[in-house]
Amino acid sequence: MTDLGCARLNAVSIVRSDHFVEYFIEQRSKLPEFEKLRELFSYQGHPKEAWLDGALAENYRELSGRNNLPPETKPFIHNLVYEKFDLLMMDNLGDIGHQLVHYNNADLGEFKVNFPVAESARLKEFWPLCKYTPFIETEDSVESWATIIKYLRALQPHARIVFFCTHYHNADSNPFRQERARTFYPLFAKRMAGSGITIIPPIELPPKLYKLPDMDHFDNPIYRALAGHIYLTTVAKFDGLPANPIAFDPGVAAPVAFEPAPSALAAAPVRSDPPPPPAQEAAPPPADEDSGADTAPMGIRSYGRGPAADTVSTVPISLTGSIADYLKVAPTLVTEASGSDTVDGWDSLSQLNIMAHLETVFGIQFSFDDTADARTVGAIRAALRHLGLVASDEPDTPPDAASSAPAVAQALAEPAVTPDPEANMPPVDLSQVKLPATNLFADFVDRALCTPDARFALFVSRGAERTLDCGWMLRHALGAARRLDHLPRGAIVGIMLPHSEHIYTTFIGCVLAGLVPTILPPLTSKQDPEVFRRSMDVLLQRVRPGAVFTTRALEGTLPDSVPVQRIEEIEPVTAETLAESVNALPATVPTATAFLQHSSGTTGHKKGVMLSHATVRRHVEAYASSIGLKPGDGIASWLPLYHDMGLITSFLMPTIMGNPIVSLDAMEWVANPTLLLHLIEQQRAAFVWLPNFAFHHIVRADNGARTFDLTSLRGVISCSEPARSASFDAFAGRYAAMGCGPDKLGVSYAMAENVFAVTQTDLGAPTARDADSPYLSSGTLLPGVEIEVRGEDGSPMAEGGVGTIYLRGPFLFEGYHAQPDLTAERIRDGWYDTRDIGRVKDGQLTVYGRNDDMLIVNGRNIIAHEVEDEVSRLPGIAPGRVLLCAPHDQAVGSGRLSLLAEPSEDADENALKSALRDAVLAICGIAPTYVAVLPRGFLIKSTSGKIAREESKRKWLESTWGPT
Repeated sequence: MTDLGCARLNAVSIVRSDHFVEYFIEQRSKLPEFEKLRELFSYQGHPKEAWLDGALAENYRELSGRNNLPPETKPFIHNLVYEKFDLLMMDNLGDIGHQLVHYNNADLGEFKVNFPVAESARLKEFWPLCKYTPFIETEDSVESWATIIKYLRALQPHARIVFFCTHYHNADSNPFRQERARTFYPLFAKRMAGSGITIIPPIELPPKLYKLPDMDHFDNPIYRALAGHIYLTTVAKFDGLPANPIAFDPGVAAPVAFEPAPSALAAAPVRSDPPPPPAQEAAPPPADEDSGADTAPMGIRSYGRGPAADTVSTVPISLTGSIADYLKVAPTLVTEASGSDTVDGWDSLSQLNIMAHLETVFGIQFSFDDTADARTVGAIRAALRHLGLVASDEPDTPPDAASSAPAVAQALAEPAVTPDPEANMPPVDLSQVKLPATNLFADFVDRALCTPDARFALFVSRGAERTLDCGWMLRHALGAARRLDHLPRGAIVGIMLPHSEHIYTTFIGCVLAGLVPTILPPLTSKQDPEVFRRSMDVLLQRVRPGAVFTTRALEGTLPDSVPVQRIEEIEPVTAETLAESVNALPATVPTATAFLQHSSGTTGHKKGVMLSHATVRRHVEAYASSIGLKPGDGIASWLPLYHDMGLITSFLMPTIMGNPIVSLDAMEWVANPTLLLHLIEQQRAAFVWLPNFAFHHIVRADNGARTFDLTSLRGVISCSEPARSASFDAFAGRYAAMGCGPDKLGVSYAMAENVFAVTQTDLGAPTARDADSPYLSSGTLLPGVEIEVRGEDGSPMAEGGVGTIYLRGPFLFEGYHAQPDLTAERIRDGWYDTRDIGRVKDGQLTVYGRNDDMLIVNGRNIIAHEVEDEVSRLPGIAPGRVLLCAPHDQAVGSGRLSLLAEPSEDADENALKSALRDAVLAICGIAPTYVAVLPRGFLIKSTSGKIAREESKRKWLESTWGPT
């Protein structure tokens, strides 16, 4: 690729298209380090050494993950991401004429590279160790170039693409290359029909342009001159532009521009991958240009369904067959009503993969709304029809297009309030303000008063971005506090809101007012509202909140007895009354409970972890120090705030320490995972926390059509699930070349009962691995924290022994709210029984999992027996013959929730499976991936009469009833 100044794609180390696809786009292989390769191929003083370094620096260093090049080098990926080009010019020179040296070295590993080693001083010892890969097959060359063009189009959507089917250097003296070029041309032209690129047939340039005595003349100026000559004498002629006056052979063929070919999919919008973000210092577009204000730069898809297609076309593709093919189930099992709550393997994470699979099959792109909401085959049909397509197995009655966007989902997704920030709020005279110095948010109040325009967070929801400053947040927080003046200090306040800035403002307002907030998960579109309401009533009866902040749309999901504060009715304090409102805040007792963090369990059985102002502040400061958090470091997150991982890392810590937040809705992230990478790149975020499954989810969703600049990251920290080596390998394998290698991936062992982190690995070096398991080390203890690994008899084990982890230290919680018996059971003599299994070796803790019936699915905790107790009451279930489990799935990096049940004698199996799915979803908010109705007596019981969990799960996995 030459484009009159852009870095060349076919420079010496990335000479062939298949080589580029393998090492750069798909990253299936990794080249050794630049310095080691240079030493291997050293010219030992040959005059070409400077040219060698330049070629490798331009291309090879990026492929090998060595991106520390000076800005003036402007390597390949820098140009494609941060520069805007009007023209991209490519040729298949390398595919026609080059084999690759295939080399295997004990230190460098096995790799392929094109390199002119003929003059190397190490010739004799080098060549015997090498072999050639064959010339690339013409058909493979065509497919590789199609992949590359798609990749480049995503990065440079405005550029014209011109492709030469030629090998013009020495072509007249090399008939073999000429023939390969001529064979390539018709196949490539047919493959790219409809793509809109300009293709130039094989041609030969006038010899006077390139025939010199040796090859030293063929440097970048000559190469660019050739590219310019070809453009001006061929492409410019096609475009009607003035031709170059340089004489040109009259027999040269004119370029060919291919128009889109007729297709059965002509009525459907062609899937287009998103453009890259603008350069960091790019100027804003002129006022008369479309700035794209109505669309957000997305990772893979856009918001809004858009207008329906004017016409529809029937295509010879079966929708149910395509879905069955992805799920690997019989087509007869997939009906119009099939979806995430009826078919094994179709869960919330699989939803994205199913829709992406259908996009490939049908050649279209669904919007975010369709991807998230079309959870049944009928709803997917409606989404296809909206795009102008009818599958071959369309039923006689067309689906209702409105069914693909449930009313409940739409209502819950709408922002509660449109922000109305006051502009230019002046700083407050601090001499007139008495700050609540011992309050958890004292530093935030100080910062909001001194620098009210300092950024608090960027909120991203449904394509809209809202940047809110600290002054705005404080005014709205104090407005929320004022709504609760009637409550006594220490009263509990529930917060049940969709993703919005108002979760933050109401929480801050409650803490400043001396109240105790607790964030509750709201109803989702997957849950039955009545079942959710009954389950929430159990929790609220124990917590007995003085008020619950919610929206009009969610108010009906709460019991009538709960006093509701509608978020729409909160009025922020004015700038003029801000100091007065701060001075009215009560003094804070450091040991008083600051908030409740509701931990593991189904809604009605959640445990309220009590944490004081002083404990949380101590922990946040210690943890920030352990990861090297600096002022101004941005934190990007999609984590829900009702979980301690999101609450502490992506709300409390940045709010207390003064770090800007990038806040993305969790449900939107599930359907659009690479949006997180885009926001990290756009906002130059430094830290992000992910459960183990999220590493896999992002990699699977990334189709490789674009790259992300992740060099700003200093820590991507795995937490809430046991961290596995395979997850880090997959993530680093994809993103090391983009600036996020193994040295930036870390692990933290954390729990709400210790505020958050117990341990943290050192960032800046690859995380240690447990030699005896697939798990990663969780690192070393935070200052002051102690742990003991105890055996079944309760006595401490020797180093390296595997047992139950016990914990004590300065960050331990004050107990479970309104559950003194449970507190006494879990904390004895100052030691907290985590009920996690692990070991300590060489000062490093490795966590293996749980020793009770807690299941971890996609970062969420589920108490198995609580679900089993509820499910066992269903008609058709044999008493006591139910098991909920979550066997680990390597492909998703998490457990797959699975329910095993034995029926009573007269139960209908299909009806029972449907009822079981509905019940589990209603109880814990997650639909089971698999439901198995097993023969009577299948589940194994222990001598105590209880279901033997591990033995029964293992038996199921190995049986014909196990997951496919």
